[in-house]
Amino acid sequence: MKKLICNSLMLLLLSTMIISCNSDDNVSNVIEQNPYEKYAGKYKGGYYGGDSGEWEVMISNQGTISGTVHSTEYNLTFQLDGEIDTNGNMDATYKYNNQKAGAFNATIKGESVTGIWTNTLSNLSGTLNGNKL
Repeated sequence: MKKLICNSLMLLLLSTMIISCNSDDNVSNVIEQNPYEKYAGKYKGGYYGGDSGEWEVMISNQGTISGTVHSTEYNLTFQLDGEIDTNGNMDATYKYNNQKAGAFNATIKGESVTGIWTNTLSNLSGTLNGNKL
């Protein structure tokens, strides 16, 4: 009788182990999220220092940046493009008449943007800030 109970318990334990080990145990049920999605959208702000003005960008779901920079001091509008990394760091250049004029380097934290800008043509620089719209 003892042997029968012991064998029954072993059989029950073995069948429980077989049933609980499924072929999809190694497959993750987590849906992979696009790392750029949280930054996607329209942002607008200002820049200050050796020049000042406004900037506006659109960040795509693929992490690309496109937009404009408008200098209020020189009344010029530049085209801006670049990309954002998965940590919210923006790296963009702005051009005038297809010539690189400078760079915007900023970080997005939550809804806020802060960073620096440089104008290599005029040897100017300063800070920038903005928000997601």
